[in-house]
Amino acid sequence: MVHILGAGQPRNVREFPVNFPGAQRLALGTNYRSRPAVVNSFEAFAKTMSVGDASNFGGWQAHRDDQSGTVTIDVAENLDGEIATLAQHIQCLHDEGIPFLDQAVLCGSHTNLGRIATRLEAEQIPVLYIGDLFEREEVRDLLALIAFTCEAGGAGLIRVGQFPEYRISSEDAVQFLQYVRSQEVRFPDFLYLVDEIDGLSEEGRAGLTLLQENLTGVGYSMTAWTMLTQYLFNNSELFRRILNDSSVSGLQRQLAIHQFLAFIYAYRTPPEGLSIDPKRWFLETVRRLQMLRETKQLRVAPEGAEAIDAVRLLTLHASKGLEYGAVYLPVLGRGKFPFPRQGQRCPPPAGMLPEEMDQWQDAEEACLFFVALSRARDQLFLSRATSYGKQGSNHLLFLDALRELLPPGYDAEAKRPLVAATPNEGVAAENDAQYHANDLGTYLRCPRRYLYRHIFDLASNSQDTAYGQMHASVREVLSWHHKSLEQGNELTRSEIEQRFEAVWEELGPQDHAFEDMYREYGASMLQVAVEMRSPDDHYHEPQTWSVEHPAGTILFKPDQVITKPDGQKIVRRVTTGKIKEDENIDALYSVGATQALGDDVTVDVQSLSSNETLPIAMSTRKLETRVSRYGRAIKSIQESEFGPNPSPWCPSCPYYFICPSPQEAF
Repeated sequence: MVHILGAGQPRNVREFPVNFPGAQRLALGTNYRSRPAVVNSFEAFAKTMSVGDASNFGGWQAHRDDQSGTVTIDVAENLDGEIATLAQHIQCLHDEGIPFLDQAVLCGSHTNLGRIATRLEAEQIPVLYIGDLFEREEVRDLLALIAFTCEAGGAGLIRVGQFPEYRISSEDAVQFLQYVRSQEVRFPDFLYLVDEIDGLSEEGRAGLTLLQENLTGVGYSMTAWTMLTQYLFNNSELFRRILNDSSVSGLQRQLAIHQFLAFIYAYRTPPEGLSIDPKRWFLETVRRLQMLRETKQLRVAPEGAEAIDAVRLLTLHASKGLEYGAVYLPVLGRGKFPFPRQGQRCPPPAGMLPEEMDQWQDAEEACLFFVALSRARDQLFLSRATSYGKQGSNHLLFLDALRELLPPGYDAEAKRPLVAATPNEGVAAENDAQYHANDLGTYLRCPRRYLYRHIFDLASNSQDTAYGQMHASVREVLSWHHKSLEQGNELTRSEIEQRFEAVWEELGPQDHAFEDMYREYGASMLQVAVEMRSPDDHYHEPQTWSVEHPAGTILFKPDQVITKPDGQKIVRRVTTGKIKEDENIDALYSVGATQALGDDVTVDVQSLSSNETLPIAMSTRKLETRVSRYGRAIKSIQESEFGPNPSPWCPSCPYYFICPSPQEAF
């Protein structure tokens, strides 16, 4: 029974008697691992689970009943307060004789574990946690260094300049990068332009000069392995400084770099016939592995680290089958665990799966929580905060099953704190009264990306997927086609095809395994664009429209403004992807079209991939809500709030290697 609840699929558990006629369920009556208080906690929760036959569940008898054990819960105001209290408990139990290595923190995600690890180290608690290797600060530093030597624009300098030996401020780094871009010079030649640039601080100039010396000999054909080992072991003080740190956190950094060097060594030989810089090929490999989430094997500490006396940090999945004297379950806020359900990128056909599939997911999450509760032998510590970052957080509903075992206040209501602006290396945003909608869209997706692109003005080198490159090629041809129509020039299908071929050579996924398939798909979308227009329609050259908001003016230019033969006005947004309901930009189209052309105008969105056109129709409340999002973005920009917004798409961002790791996002 314990094994089934902990690791079995809920569906298999329910259908066990059906799949194995005559089979019997034999529940275990004694728990040999945990003290009575801990057993009572997961026993109470087990009675509420849909897995198994709860009506006939009689509970467990604790074999280790010479001491009661403890189950406690703490409610803090924010994550910092929550982890500070957790650190006090860890240190107290250590002083009482429970070693750090027999204490474990379990959490639902590596992102939260990374944030917890950082805060525990700040509280002088030793932890053993590698986590997502490429998200660790010391590894991200090395990736930024490699990116600086091979990616156009040199954006890696923003992070590399912060190394203690260089101390290049963001202002100096931005000024340097803007100058070398104006001179159209690439690495390594641009490092020799330092003396030509006026206005650099003396410290920044000295740091850039030292960086040039440390990277002497690095060139286009050098591999990432050769470049990095020469830098670490021969040319710089970075590795020596890390090796001199004998603290547990320092040892963790050494383990992480060991893992990274082992990984980069495995990729030391680029494939034959490679047409790009081998260092860039290596970085693209890292991006691809991160996008596919194929880096789990790098999260395991190397052999020899098991004896380190440090608190273990594990995901709930990784804790299956393990046990510890003290177990801590932090971040038990609603929405933090279980995680909110995400839309399916590739949903199964209707009717393929049973309708109760959603219930299976709920049962899976309940099984994970049961696993977490039952990992503790003696001490179980639960905690949550009433707010995380800018969001209030109510208690995890699973805790209600333990209400008789928990003190009053475990379900304290969420609080929404006032959060100070995120510091951003001393660079403030310009308080401009006008903002383009596309730029604000970038901010709404990720404020940090907006900082790098629009405040620092760093080059935005596309790191898009082949699918994204195909869409970019189609959009480029569409823009050219629309301008021709606005000028009254009809284009033949042959002309459009020739233009597409030329654009494909520049923007398309060249030499990709599925290039022909992507090219055919892109060409089909352009064919749809031609077939969906009527030759009697008149296309106007779109003007820049503005939508006013108390925080500032939002500017945008519609894709198409059309007059039908009967005089009907149509304002159209054209997308190469799926039509998503009530997007923010649709609100601007509705408001802007009404302001410019009156109430009789028709506003719609056309998808070239699905060959459909749908009207944009929002209630007044929805329009105000969508436009207000742009207003909040403007206000946040004016207040210099540029924190990162981690997402599964981060590895495709051109600034991925210079961005702070997700553990700093709270």
